[in-house]
Amino acid sequence: MRKIILGFALASMSVPALSWEATSDDDNCSLSTWAGWTKVYVSQDEEGVDRDQVYITFFDTNWSIAEGDLIEPIRVESYGGEWFEAQPFAHKNAFTLIADYKTMRRMFEADSSPSEWEITKGGELVTRIYLGDDSYFAWESFNRCRANWVIAPERLMRNWPPKDPFAK
Repeated sequence: MRKIILGFALASMSVPALSWEATSDDDNCSLSTWAGWTKVYVSQDEEGVDRDQVYITFFDTNWSIAEGDLIEPIRVESYGGEWFEAQPFAHKNAFTLIADYKTMRRMFEADSSPSEWEITKGGELVTRIYLGDDSYFAWESFNRCRANWVIAPERLMRNWPPKDPFAK
């Protein structure tokens, strides 16, 4: 494991995101877009719904990050003032943050679209990502996918088993 000292390409201006794409399958709901050289990938799997965890991965081939690198906490802040900070998990040329679903919902819904996220490391700008007009609609698709798990009958039975009114 090595520690990153310099590892991010800095962006001095907002990078417009291309269209957001929402995808889903039996095990995963996700959103993704490219903003310049940076790919943003937001996902949640069925297990993550129970813990209310959403994964946000930022990938850029210009970043010198290796698997297992130690990176100081990353802060993601929206134009409307919503933010979260998390310890990233390093991947090759990428890092993943874990945020709770409610925070991510506020990040996508709080601002009037279009919006912008500013990603910083130790107060130093990593990049800015302009979310674009369609980010809200992609977020709604993500929510529809997620709702299939949240209201799934087996989850309801597991979390709220029926009670026997005649049990003693």
